[in-house]
Amino acid sequence: MSLKTDIEKIFSDNTNYANPSQAVNQASSLNALSGDLYTDSKRFIYELLQNADDSSQNNEAVKVWIKILDDNLVVAHSGRPFTTRDLQGICNVNNGTKKSDLNDIYK
Repeated sequence: MSLKTDIEKIFSDNTNYANPSQAVNQASSLNALSGDLYTDSKRFIYELLQNADDSSQNNEAVKVWIKILDDNLVVAHSGRPFTTRDLQGICNVNNGTKKSDLNDIYK
């Protein structure tokens, strides 16, 4: 399956509510969580750089490219490609891939 297909599936799974109260509940939860998580606007850049660092293969240095194209921020790196599991990790609360990576002690 391609990452585009994975994104579409995750979007569908996260927005296919059986009743409107589910959407209201999720929106309230996200508002509460987002107020605590990233109060510093620079934190997002740190997280993107951390993702690149986490993608290192065999402890090799990872190159990072950051570009602003129109209204978009594009971040790319030379590390391990993003996997479906990585995608699921950033789309869910407290369900990242770092917990299962016991080889990387500083995570």
